[in-house]
Amino acid sequence: MSTSSPNPQPHTEDIEQLFRTHYKEMYRLAYTLLRQPEESRDVVQNVFLQLVERHVEVLPNSARSYLLTATRNGCLNLMAQRQREDRLRMLYPREPSAPPIPVDEQEQRWKAIDRFIDEDLTPQTARALRLCYGRDMSYREAAQEMGISVSAVNKHLVQALSKLREHFNRKPL
Repeated sequence: MSTSSPNPQPHTEDIEQLFRTHYKEMYRLAYTLLRQPEESRDVVQNVFLQLVERHVEVLPNSARSYLLTATRNGCLNLMAQRQREDRLRMLYPREPSAPPIPVDEQEQRWKAIDRFIDEDLTPQTARALRLCYGRDMSYREAAQEMGISVSAVNKHLVQALSKLREHFNRKPL
């Protein structure tokens, strides 16, 4: 067991003695769990740092057990942190899949799409597209505004999106 010491600083000699006596075994345990020499050293050093910072006094009859448990827990915490970071990296890759498009090029694309909608889609299809995607209306709201059925709005949108994809996927802007 360990206890918090009422002394402001634990005895440096005691910590040094614990370090000399148990470091190798603590390091072996950490290395067995982590398989990384530098991280293993860091975990063991962190255990001793915590002893100093928290003013923990380790009782002689439980020192080995306490230090090995603290080492194991430090390794498990590090492994859990690695797993969280890996999951986060998979969810949010640092590099975007496509390079960002410059603003002026983006504006040209929007103008070309607008022109295509006005010139190549029927007025009813263009209106359904602008209501649902431009004004963010639901299919039902667009259907009421246009005086047609929800399925007719859906048909117009499927047709518009199909024509847009076909036109812009084969033709550079």
